Amino acid sequence: MASFQERRAMAAVVAHLTAAAAAGGPPAAADLGSAADALSRAYDLGAEPPAAADAPSFLTVWEAGTTALGVAPAAATSAVGDANGGAAPTDADIAAAEELKAQGNDALLRKDYPEAERLYTAALARRPGTAVYLSNRAAAKIYQASFVDALDDCKAAIEAEPGFVRAHERLASAYRHLGMVDEEVAALQDAAALDPASTKIASALASAVARSTGEGPAGNSSVGSRGVVMLAAACPTSVPFSPTPLWLV
Repeated sequence: MASFQERRAMAAVVAHLTAAAAAGGPPAAADLGSAADALSRAYDLGAEPPAAADAPSFLTVWEAGTTALGVAPAAATSAVGDANGGAAPTDADIAAAEELKAQGNDALLRKDYPEAERLYTAALARRPGTAVYLSNRAAAKIYQASFVDALDDCKAAIEAEPGFVRAHERLASAYRHLGMVDEEVAALQDAAALDPASTKIASALASAVARSTGEGPAGNSSVGSRGVVMLAAACPTSVPFSPTPLWLV
């Protein structure tokens, strides 16, 4: 017999699958509905179901599971989209996601970076793969010195929307803080190609090029790109620091 805590967690999963089945079309709806029914029977959710008031959200269960399995955040949010059967988000999903993004922006401005990251992740659960949400979550991660994770979000944002300049800028910012100057230059070159009139991007690119050629402060670039990533991945990500400003969308 499953524990009460297990049943509470599974109730959130079943609720998500049921909602996804209702929003999706065949054959995904039938498969998701069958999965929800099977889990309900397996965890005996029909009898004395856990109280909804204090049940965890599906996002909470999802984050706990992906953390335990070591799944990358970008991959996790993509998998949420797959669970929806690839169906386009509803108007309600879009409105809810935009509200979560707005709340995330407010949290970022308040410098509550963990909360901002949580809200952007919640927005991505509603609209997986949305470039703006991924890019803004990358900003929240950069402010928390989670540079390697920020790279993943920036790359996912660029894959989703190659012409999104802000994602290229934030990719360059993450590379800069990792001391990966050659990669920073490449990211800024891409940004400059997309927005050649931006003096801000041109200035950042000139600074990065100077550092790459030894004419500016070397920063961590002498460690080498691979070495910096390995060091960053092994170090705590809660060290306070003052990054260059990151612009919200």
